[in-house]
Amino acid sequence: MYLSRPAENALRAMTYIARQKPTERIRSDDLSKAIGVSAPFLSKIMRRLTVEGLLDAKKGHHGGFMLSKPAEEIRFIDILRAMDFDPDSDH
Repeated sequence: MYLSRPAENALRAMTYIARQKPTERIRSDDLSKAIGVSAPFLSKIMRRLTVEGLLDAKKGHHGGFMLSKPAEEIRFIDILRAMDFDPDSDH
């Protein structure tokens, strides 16, 4: 199965966030550097993951991203679908 670049980067971002303390917010620029994805491209991915309810986002001084629910409750397929990736289609 071939993953689109947005789907692959969404998985990388979610994995990185899941490995942090559950109560710690990750700033977008720190995440961008950690996973090697440009900030503008990552911003679009993070917005979609937030809209789909996988991430909790907060703006401001103590802002950033954190998982919206425990990591063990987030499925691989949920992340892919948030990025409009259909594993059953021929990519």
